[in-house]
Amino acid sequence: MKILVAGSNGFIGSFLCKSLMKDGISVRGFDSQCNQGQPGSFECFTGDIRHRDIVSKAVKSIDVVVHLIAMHHDFGISESEYFDVNEKGTQNLLTCCSEAGIKKFIFFSSVAVYGTQTKPTNENTTPNPDTPYGSSKLAAEKVVMQWFKAEFGKSTIVSGLLAVVIVSVICYLAIVQVPIPDVLVAACSGVIAFFFGAKQGARTGYSDAMHDIDRDQNGGKRGDI
Repeated sequence: MKILVAGSNGFIGSFLCKSLMKDGISVRGFDSQCNQGQPGSFECFTGDIRHRDIVSKAVKSIDVVVHLIAMHHDFGISESEYFDVNEKGTQNLLTCCSEAGIKKFIFFSSVAVYGTQTKPTNENTTPNPDTPYGSSKLAAEKVVMQWFKAEFGKSTIVSGLLAVVIVSVICYLAIVQVPIPDVLVAACSGVIAFFFGAKQGARTGYSDAMHDIDRDQNGGKRGDI
């Protein structure tokens, strides 16, 4: 199995690449620049997620794509830029995946899709983003859902298809308290799997991911990727 980590130079992406390679999984990175701290065998493509030519090259001979690239909470970003990268960039990546015959796609979304909430959120909470970033991430989630339905219909799983959306908590907790890279490694490795087809428009929360990992570690049934 060979995995493309789109956003391999980011905080989560860099740790994910190391974790996957530590497990003996073949990894290719894609980002605006390569992480010089990765092992010498690390393969990396540099470019813009919106540019079809380079993305097509990056997904060649890939089995699973983990999509972490996003325009996020930086100052000086216009609303149109958020949507151009987060929504349209995701669409471009998915188009290239379809052309390459890739059937397994993991998208890292954000708790920002829920907006400001007064109660704890879960996968049944109705998204209500109140920032351009959150709105663009929700739009990207919908693009992934549309790709799933357009390519493979509304069945739960067809010929090994897997479409995953992980809605994260605050990312700076990833290494210190909440092992977000472990969730992604588990999704790539088959410990957990969430299917859009299981429920129309179903959403998967981070808490469910961690519950399934814990269940697997305690002898429960593994998911199938």
